[in-house]
Amino acid sequence: MYFTLIMIIIGIFFLLGGAIVVWPLIKKASYYHYQWIANLVLICFFIGSFLFVIVYTLLINEFFTNYFYATLFLLGGFYVFWMSYLSSKTIEKIKTMDNLKLEYEKIRYNAEHDKLTGCFNRHYLMEILDNRFRKIKLNTGQLTVMFVDLDGFKKINDEYGHDFGDQILQRFGQLLKQQLREEDIIARYGGDEFVVLVENIPLTKAKSIGQKIIQTTSRITKEKLPNHSSLGCSVGITQLTKNSLSINSVLKKADDACYKAKKNHGNTIWVDDNMTSSFLD
Repeated sequence: MYFTLIMIIIGIFFLLGGAIVVWPLIKKASYYHYQWIANLVLICFFIGSFLFVIVYTLLINEFFTNYFYATLFLLGGFYVFWMSYLSSKTIEKIKTMDNLKLEYEKIRYNAEHDKLTGCFNRHYLMEILDNRFRKIKLNTGQLTVMFVDLDGFKKINDEYGHDFGDQILQRFGQLLKQQLREEDIIARYGGDEFVVLVENIPLTKAKSIGQKIIQTTSRITKEKLPNHSSLGCSVGITQLTKNSLSINSVLKKADDACYKAKKNHGNTIWVDDNMTSSFLD
């Protein structure tokens, strides 16, 4: 009798071990919280049942247990403990993998985005252009490339300081994202220069987007700048097509068009003369 009771007691210790493993999961787990509580309640029920068997055997019927039932109690307790232990280790691995995934996403985001504005950075812009150029060469389609240069930013930066200038750039990046579609690409090319990529649009639509970008600087002027200061931007527009020589040549054409817009008193749009006829109608 006593040997069978010892086996049951060992089973209780296994159950207690399972409860100890489950308890931290209840406090820490962000998912399946109530399921872990139910698991702990079930373990407590088993412990109560095991204790009942021991008390009943000692006080009422010493033949109530035998080796068969005692073995079942022992193995049942061990099974609950082992499954709880494996579950806890599995959750730890999942959390580790989740943390690694979050860390990877953070590193990837920082590698692709400009820290100040939250727009894509120049390096990632070149990757995007390279991928789009390959697709355009294989298929039909075209990519509108807009080179945006802020007018009056250097004066504002010199007059109010670099911190204020950074705020202007941040706000400009935010408003650009609001004005354009989610699938459009916005990248900070360097300093106060930005590049916007829009796929398969007619010239009228490209000009409309350019006007929206200019209106963005007008909004910043009203929001942040004193009456005697103003911010504008010049927008140069060209296209990347399957007949383009290279990505760099297209960016240079967009930059040249932007320079002409700036020379034309700024705060305006200039379309690359060689590309006007190739826009979608």
